[in-house]
Amino acid sequence: MVGFGQKVNLFKTELDKLEDDDVVGFVDGFDVVFLASEGEILEKFHGLNAKVVFGAEEACAPDASLVNRFPLEGGYDYRDHNYRFLNSGNFIGEVGELKKITEEEIADADSDQLYYQKKFLGGKPNVFGEVDGHEYLDAAESFDIVLDYVSDIFNV
Repeated sequence: MVGFGQKVNLFKTELDKLEDDDVVGFVDGFDVVFLASEGEILEKFHGLNAKVVFGAEEACAPDASLVNRFPLEGGYDYRDHNYRFLNSGNFIGEVGELKKITEEEIADADSDQLYYQKKFLGGKPNVFGEVDGHEYLDAAESFDIVLDYVSDIFNV
């Protein structure tokens, strides 16, 4: 069965063709419009001081048990934002970090949303201050991922 995990697997194949210090953007929507130049997008990306930035969305929590596990980061309390959950449909990042993030296997039929959210949450303290106890998260490793809570790059 083909599902959204296939996007991750196809993306991984393309990442292998790129240099680790390259920056690549990913969008999976047919209704995407770019309203800024490549230079402006890169400037905003670098201004967020992370290796990977995912868009944020209001209703992209694939698993109810993850809702209260989203960390407080970058001075933002995610609960203060309408767009507070990772959206796997749009992100930008350094190829080297994206290769690390996508190193774990994913079946074509699996959820790309859950896959990337686990990578975002892995190894970060949750709203309860716990780092351990993410028993449903496969990755204990922390990746350099931030969410674009205020739509600096990705506007939904």
